[in-house]
Amino acid sequence: MNSRPYDWPFDGDFSRDNTALVIIDMQNDFCSKGGYVDVLERYSEYLQKVQQTVIPNLEKLLEMARTKGLFVIHTREGHRPELADLPANKYWRSKALGAPIGERVLLRGTWGWSIIDCLTPLSIEDAPKHRETELNYGNEIVIDKPGKGSFCATDLELVLRTKGIRNLILTGVTTDVCVSTTMREANDRGFECLIVSDGTAGTIEANHDSVLSSIFEQGGVFGAVAATETVLTFLDKHLPHQCEKVPVEVRFQQPGLRGAIQHRKTAAVGQGTGAPSAEAQALLAVNGTLMRGLELNGNLLGVGARFVREDRTAAAYRLYSVKDRHPAMVRVSDGEKGVSVDLEIWSVPASGLASVLLGEPAGLCIGKVKLEGGEEVLGVVGETALVEAEGSFEISSHGGWRKYINRP
Repeated sequence: MNSRPYDWPFDGDFSRDNTALVIIDMQNDFCSKGGYVDVLERYSEYLQKVQQTVIPNLEKLLEMARTKGLFVIHTREGHRPELADLPANKYWRSKALGAPIGERVLLRGTWGWSIIDCLTPLSIEDAPKHRETELNYGNEIVIDKPGKGSFCATDLELVLRTKGIRNLILTGVTTDVCVSTTMREANDRGFECLIVSDGTAGTIEANHDSVLSSIFEQGGVFGAVAATETVLTFLDKHLPHQCEKVPVEVRFQQPGLRGAIQHRKTAAVGQGTGAPSAEAQALLAVNGTLMRGLELNGNLLGVGARFVREDRTAAAYRLYSVKDRHPAMVRVSDGEKGVSVDLEIWSVPASGLASVLLGEPAGLCIGKVKLEGGEEVLGVVGETALVEAEGSFEISSHGGWRKYINRP
């Protein structure tokens, strides 16, 4: 690639197998109005650059990576709900700035912590399958990290070593904090790094420029630098297109599930004539931390679940907050007044349902949920004892967990 200060990668060893696109911390707290950076009220030019330049460029790079079957890594900075992983000095600094971490800022499971909608990671099921090696290329993972660097207190290095990835194309925010920290960590571990100059931004432009200048020192002390269009041209030229995936669905009924289970067969076009695989699927309605961008969404992605649509329940439920850590949705008795609750519908491999359930907080289970349109699907519901316990309180008036945690 025509990059500075040398042509990347240094030895010309580039392939789909050994390269990954890394998208660092493109979260609402760092990229959106109402997020952590916006609350600080001093970085309006940075937010403008992110929204007008960085996000459009990352959309192009992500689309190219998916088209070419390149492995994609999203990172997400945030802390556990009980803040057990929040260093005292980090909290002290954020509080002094007027945006205390933990008070709806950089807190796992909240809107601010979530990756922005237009860059939402895909599930593994959405990735085309390369039949010769039986490896899923183009799949995407999320690395949750408590600090600035993507290697500290995460399994990122293990993932990269396991998949044989050496070349990293680094993007995201902010250039002078999380991106540069990750680049330095990666370089020290022997990874060959390229930073995309207009696919990153610093809260202060001079800091962004300083980081790029430092990379040029000593012949590329941390790696190389190139612009988005240069990277796109290089990927398009040097990587073949992946085959497309054609889903063929055959619905069938099983007692008690009322059509919630279906067979999904996937055939890869242009990749031979082998028999397509079949996997029973269940439609699952989720209303809390399993939803996209929230704390336990990885439990769905980890079993190959696929987002289908947003929906709502029939007006027959009540919603509770359990110690403000997660919701519990309970169906009302006949004759009682209920509300409609916002949901997400996911298609989950039947073999993965048990794993998803085991990962849920105590007191939540899977039962039938009636949707606004009258259809019944499987869904996550709460036990009566859970919502009657100390620390639980009703939040039905908000109409959904995401609306509740994003309230002013």
